[in-house]
Amino acid sequence: MGRKKQQESEFYFFMVEKKPEVEKRLGRPVSMADLPQHLYAEWKALPVSKKEKYKVMKQCSQESAEKLDCRGLSMSELKRQEERRKKKIEDMRREILNTVDFYASGFILHEATFYIVSTSYYVRTEEDFYSPAELGLIQFSFRRGIIKEYTVILGRPLPPAIPLSYGYTAKVHSETTHNLLEENCGVEDKEEVFQGLKEFIVKENNKLPPLYTLEEEMEQTEAILDDISEKGYYRIYSLDQLFMHLYSRTFPEHPIPQSIAKDMLTHCGLDYHPSIACEWHITYQKDAGKYCSLSCARRWVFMMCDNMNLHDTFGVLPQEGKHLPCAASVCGVLVDVPRTNIMGPLEKTSVNSWCPIPEDEDLGFTGAYSGKEENCDTVRSPWNRKAGMGSSSSASLATLLNSQFPDTASDQDFPALAARKTYKAAAVEPSPLTTFAGIGRGMRPDDIPYLGVPGMGRGKKYRQPKKE
Repeated sequence: MGRKKQQESEFYFFMVEKKPEVEKRLGRPVSMADLPQHLYAEWKALPVSKKEKYKVMKQCSQESAEKLDCRGLSMSELKRQEERRKKKIEDMRREILNTVDFYASGFILHEATFYIVSTSYYVRTEEDFYSPAELGLIQFSFRRGIIKEYTVILGRPLPPAIPLSYGYTAKVHSETTHNLLEENCGVEDKEEVFQGLKEFIVKENNKLPPLYTLEEEMEQTEAILDDISEKGYYRIYSLDQLFMHLYSRTFPEHPIPQSIAKDMLTHCGLDYHPSIACEWHITYQKDAGKYCSLSCARRWVFMMCDNMNLHDTFGVLPQEGKHLPCAASVCGVLVDVPRTNIMGPLEKTSVNSWCPIPEDEDLGFTGAYSGKEENCDTVRSPWNRKAGMGSSSSASLATLLNSQFPDTASDQDFPALAARKTYKAAAVEPSPLTTFAGIGRGMRPDDIPYLGVPGMGRGKKYRQPKKE
């Protein structure tokens, strides 16, 4: 093995700097090995403040000799970045937990105000630059629901905002998500957007409150807000962790992990609700409303309010547009289509066993939409529509369809099938219900119950099996 290179000290750089002076004074060349006897006394007498210069020279020399990654960053710099990232995450977790504990200990958790933000972008480059497209911001509390909203679409950018090599990438991303790359009348001045954010977000104790978004979108949201405002001006925190602590503190007997909290927030029940997106998406791109930033922020708020069971937990009566989406009229006809297997309709007799039930007692539970607007009924949205009883033609229709199109679907294939199978018991002979943290996903007490798993934190109803 080769000899290990000796590390250079501060005294070494001092000798290199003084070598020309020593050679000039002695009138002959002097090797590095002979320099210490001429300069050591001068080095010992040098003040500490002047030695700092050579200490910096040593650090720079060490960094230049370090290994670099593919981006040209030194390993020590990467290590420092990782330490800063870990400290930032730890500070976020501590502040979220302290905030929830503070309000919960004073029994005013429903009065706490939070800011929920969602963003979208035109394109993301390899250097992790996000070209901002849309921003949706909501202030809410569990008592007041949505207090106020702020949404803005940034005008379609032109090169160099979108590099020429990313034009196709931006086009594909837009067509598969928000469709904002089409002509829009968005704001082009980022300074105007920054001023709007300053007016919307009110300081608390002379400090800006954190903005919460999904943890998987934190990097994107932070980069977009840094581009609109100033770097590090807003703190972006995890909405998953916030809701996990809110739910677990409210229902300590059924705490949930962060993965379940995220699943509650992102449940697809309201993705295509016709009245949740911003005005531009409702008017021009209704099919892309799922990816509207304001729609995302609203859905997160509605899902939190729904799973927290506001009425039983805080005595808050949910209001449309504040805690749950407004009722929307849709055109459709309810059609009874029973789900059966080869043995016929099934009735649950115990937790894990099913037996056929008479076809004349089977109630269909499937809705189908009609394309003829003049011949259809107007019903409320799934969040507000109460479960209706089967029509008089249910039995004959069930008999006809059962004989021609047997359905071999199982509970594992379609979870909604289990909910349908409990419908008969709910409509004919109700059995005792045990409530676990509220009503699930917008259901009301007299709606069709879901089969839930106790302790999973979805606020569903669990139907107890009949005693034989």
